[in-house]
Parts: sequence; C-alpha cells; structure tokens
Amino acid sequence: MSSSELAVRMNVTQSRVSQIERAEERGSIRLSTLIRTAAALDCRLVYALVPVASLEDMVMRQSFLKAGEQLGDFGSHDEDDECREATRSEQHEVLALEWVDHRGLWTDAKHQPGARAGPDSPGPAE
Repeated sequence: MSSSELAVRMNVTQSRVSQIERAEERGSIRLSTLIRTAAALDCRLVYALVPVASLEDMVMRQSFLKAGEQLGDFGSHDEDDECREATRSEQHEVLALEWVDHRGLWTDAKHQPGARAGPDSPGPAE
C-alpha cells in the first residue's frame, strides 16, 4: 500500500504518514499511533515483551544473586579456602533455593526501606 493510500485510510495527509514512518524508524512512535495505523491497515497491533531466557532460568539466576548478596564476603582467605568455598557454595545453593519462592526476589533491598533481607527475615513492621 502506498503512503497516499494509507493517508486516505487514516484520514491524514501523506506528509503525516511520512512523519509516522520516520517516528517508527527512530523508535519514537506513540503506541496510540501504531494502533491507529494498524486499524487503517486492517491489522491488529500485537505488543509483546519476549524474555531472552526461560522464566525458570531468570528466577534461578536472580535467586542466586540475592543469596550471594545475603551471604556477603567471608573475608580473608587462607589454607582452608577450599573447605570454606565448598561450605559457602553449599550455603549459597540452599539459600538460593529458598529465595525461589520468596516475595521480594526482584526488589533491591538497598532501595526498598523495610524490605525483607532474606527468605527467613521478618517482614516490614505494619
């Protein structure tokens, strides 16, 4: 369909269709304009956010991050590092699995006053 034909369908000028096309190319087009354009083209606009990883992978990655934040750094390292690392790794995994079904998994405790510090922490005072 030509821009002049689309302009007639949208009841706008051909110049306006060109503006819409440029806005789309720049990524600055308004959602309402896309909906109106789709209707003029006898189409339905489908707006979707598609994850790059599975939901399970995203939750597990976030739970491991939260568990790591909660565990913090154990400090200086010495001859017993391997033993401590194995223990820390086990603790990290257990804590991460607890975070999977925990509210607050996606919140940043630093920026959420009263947010829970971990899966076993009491909630904010009401």
